[in-house]
Amino acid sequence: MGDTTPQEQIQVREDSRRVERMGPLTVTRELVETDRGVAVPVLTLTLANPREGAQEKRPVVLGVASDGIAPALERQRTNLATALNLGITVVLTEVRGTGAGNAETDRGQQSAATSHSATALMLGQPILGGQLRDLRTVWRHIKPDFRGREAVVIGGSGAKPLPHDAPFFHPRRVARPPESRPTGALLALLLALYEDDIASVNCRRGLAHFRSVLDTPFVQVPHEAIVPGMLREGDVSDLVSALAPLKVEQTELVDGLGRLSPAK
Repeated sequence: MGDTTPQEQIQVREDSRRVERMGPLTVTRELVETDRGVAVPVLTLTLANPREGAQEKRPVVLGVASDGIAPALERQRTNLATALNLGITVVLTEVRGTGAGNAETDRGQQSAATSHSATALMLGQPILGGQLRDLRTVWRHIKPDFRGREAVVIGGSGAKPLPHDAPFFHPRRVARPPESRPTGALLALLLALYEDDIASVNCRRGLAHFRSVLDTPFVQVPHEAIVPGMLREGDVSDLVSALAPLKVEQTELVDGLGRLSPAK
């Protein structure tokens, strides 16, 4: 996947740090440099005087979504409010190629995103590897502030799965449903694989298995989410098994067509 090593000397861009207080809620915004010329936004949410328990003993949640921070805040506002009221600190980040850093939503065969990803792969630095580098650097940046607290990483997507029995006969570029966006879930699993101090992983709308991408001529997985050569080594289930005894929760998994995968 190219170089995924986090920055040793982590820097926050000058004048990027902003702290706002909205009643009991503290919102901290900053830009963390993860690579030369690459700075990713980090949003930290904490609530003063949570209802239950001491905040310093509650988990810290690091979240990453394939469509960025703002859509994730909108989708998960109820869950976020519950977590904050329980004294959980929530940190959201936006890795390269997602969210405000990439306004294009199309990830199809003819999209600029696919062209960019293919070029990066040919140069030996796949987009996914850079995104994992971003996420690892952010984790190394926030970790000292939450030492001794349980760490949970959550990865998700705003792309709704198709029904599990949806027929698929769409010619390419004609009336084709949007691609799935499994990158957030995959990055959460990979972060836990590379970093030893993650306590649990929660994935939503990730790929059930990469093997399903080869089952039909139709590919509904974005180019950037493919791990080169992965099936020679294993599949998503093997990655999850390698994380044992960590708790890993996966919901709304999809197949290579973006259809909801059966629970089994």
